[in-house]
Amino acid sequence: MDGIKRVVADMVHTCRDKGLEVSETLAAFMARAVILDRPERFAPDKPLNDEDVATLIGICVERLAQKDSPDLETVRLQVAYDTHYFTECNELDKAAMAKDKQCVDILSDIVSLRTRGDSDFEGLTELYRRIFMYLAVHSGVQGYEERAVEREIVAAFESVFPRVGLRTFVTLQDEDKAAQIKELSSIVFGIRLFNRAIGKGGSGIEDTPALLMERLNELQLKLTDQHAEVTELCAQYTMTINHMHRQPDSKGPPPRLRDELTNRRQYLACLQNLQDDCDALAERVDMSTLAYNEVMEGLQDIIGTRSSVSKEQVYPKFDALAKVWKDAEEDLGQVNARLGVLEALQEFKFSFNSRLRAHDVAAARNALELNPDLVDLDEEDQSMFRPSLGFENSDQDLGVGMSGDLARIPEEAEPVMHGPVKVAASTADETDTSSEPSSAGNLSDGTQFGLGGSRLLTFEVWRQAGHHLGKLSLNRFCPWTIAKRDALLLYGKPRLGVIEFDGQFYCCATQDALNECLIAMDVILDKVKAHARRAPELINLLKLQEIFPTASVAALVAGSLGNDTGKDMCMESGCQTDTHAIESHIDPSYEWNEWALRRRGVQLANLRQKRTHSTQTNLSHFRSETETQTWVQKEKEQNTLVDAKTQSAKMVSYMTGLRGRPSKQFSVVNMSLD
Repeated sequence: MDGIKRVVADMVHTCRDKGLEVSETLAAFMARAVILDRPERFAPDKPLNDEDVATLIGICVERLAQKDSPDLETVRLQVAYDTHYFTECNELDKAAMAKDKQCVDILSDIVSLRTRGDSDFEGLTELYRRIFMYLAVHSGVQGYEERAVEREIVAAFESVFPRVGLRTFVTLQDEDKAAQIKELSSIVFGIRLFNRAIGKGGSGIEDTPALLMERLNELQLKLTDQHAEVTELCAQYTMTINHMHRQPDSKGPPPRLRDELTNRRQYLACLQNLQDDCDALAERVDMSTLAYNEVMEGLQDIIGTRSSVSKEQVYPKFDALAKVWKDAEEDLGQVNARLGVLEALQEFKFSFNSRLRAHDVAAARNALELNPDLVDLDEEDQSMFRPSLGFENSDQDLGVGMSGDLARIPEEAEPVMHGPVKVAASTADETDTSSEPSSAGNLSDGTQFGLGGSRLLTFEVWRQAGHHLGKLSLNRFCPWTIAKRDALLLYGKPRLGVIEFDGQFYCCATQDALNECLIAMDVILDKVKAHARRAPELINLLKLQEIFPTASVAALVAGSLGNDTGKDMCMESGCQTDTHAIESHIDPSYEWNEWALRRRGVQLANLRQKRTHSTQTNLSHFRSETETQTWVQKEKEQNTLVDAKTQSAKMVSYMTGLRGRPSKQFSVVNMSLD
């Protein structure tokens, strides 16, 4: 919608006048959320007039000005997380691109430099200086102008590429020059790293592996502590809400506690995303450390105390050592970026006043002895978000999920029940089959078929098919509790079974919810989408960006900050306009004249009366071997007929004998004048 940009600008200006700091991304998301919530007022296919713009801005500013609002803080958290994550990653990309561009420029100068022969001392000196500059920039050493750093680079440079080799270097092709310089820079840096390891050099090189391990341990410790704290808090919210819901005078989950639980779920999802990244980085760091130690031990075994060794043995190892070190530098940048994102999240750790009272939590804990299913045991289990060694082949089956939904679900965990329904067993064998849908068909492996193309898979069959918990839709939340309990977010239990519907997998919190979803999954999902329209913070938390693409925070952040990435956002494209906008079939043999049609019919009728006739089809033509004979023109300047005039003859008549002697006779003479 073209008017959205104008709405966003006016909204930011209005909020600034009221003392509210609102980013363009947050304003754009709020405007799209209001449009989704009120499609009858703001039609997507209708342009916004001045009255619509004023109304939309008023509604958005009113929502953004709310105080102590958990749902608004959830939206702010989503925008802040994606913005900081996108910014940190872009900063790393911009720094890497700047360094690569600097190296490419210097390399281009090296390749394009032309000398006047072997005796061109000034040209060879300039070439040597440029190669040294490339080696210094490629190594990433700050302050390479220092004398100690310069001596180390020159010494390693001379040992690999003496000055006398410059004469041969200038005779190479440009591609060979570039390849040799890149390989030379890696080998030189590897030599400096080895000298640093044995205590004979390494000036200006920081201890990247040690710093990387320190920062990584700091990130892991912070994430682990906050993850445990927020997980325990979500468990308290779940237990308290379930206890209040079971009271005789309950009218559903308390809206305030429900919104606070949603906020904590979003905060926990951000922590889980960072923890997934941290685990992947830790695995890479372990592999890099192992490779670094192996290469270093191999170099020490080869070199030892010898003064000279074969370059075929050590040069590949120096190259590998430099590459491992560069990977460690990149990992350090990634870890620092995640620490920056985690630091930005601290603003939203206590961004609203919690209404979760201690006495409500105590009452729920007292009721826990009689109703142990008030609390989700899976949620309290720290291993639920990571592959557990308790499962066989857990690493292969569970994998790594984006939302940290890689849970080991205890078999003794009771499903969370709601209201006066009967408590269901945790396994399929103990489930009351009387509550199963009558229309479902059962297979020998436990698969059940419901209405609308849905089918229920057992957890074992689902895992054997190669699926893991990260593939569950709605971020593993139960669709029934979202639809039936006013957008309450409770984790589903895949151990009860997994419903496959329209190519997606869903799990429910209770057996009764599972049975109802199997009967009417499309109705349940429609209600989930309706709740997401009214509560836009659920769109990104439940991963419904494909259904509501205009309300995707990641897309809005990328569109808002995409021009500041340092990358070329242009592309070469072309378009062609059709001659006829509407496709039409043109029959070249069509004839509108009836007399022409009659004449054609007479010709065809006459052909049928001929004694000799033949018909050749495409098949016979392609199957037969035919030849074509042409008449070569005569070797003359012209091949025309006799040159003659085309004017008609002029007839003239003359009369003679009218004058003279009487003896002359009168006559008429006819003449033809050409």
